[in-house]
Amino acid sequence: MNKSLQEKWVTITGYILATDFTRRGRVSEVSLETEDFQQYIITPNQKGRDLFDLLYSKVTVHGVISGEDVHGNKIIKINEYKINDRVRLIND
Repeated sequence: MNKSLQEKWVTITGYILATDFTRRGRVSEVSLETEDFQQYIITPNQKGRDLFDLLYSKVTVHGVISGEDVHGNKIIKINEYKINDRVRLIND
């Protein structure tokens, strides 16, 4: 892991998107995409799992960058988040 990414605290605003699915079509991974198209994979800790219910919503997150995935996207562990604009899906 890149040393400069270890324990780097950040605050980022963007949209929650589904980035991976189970065989049955359920969301298994989400990311936050910024307006300049940077993608941050959300670690599925408790706060991260909360964001699964906020697909397509604009949020501001505060957390720690813990590394990168194989595609070079940063991985972030969420400490707290704020909903800026919530999108309600049909099944909400």
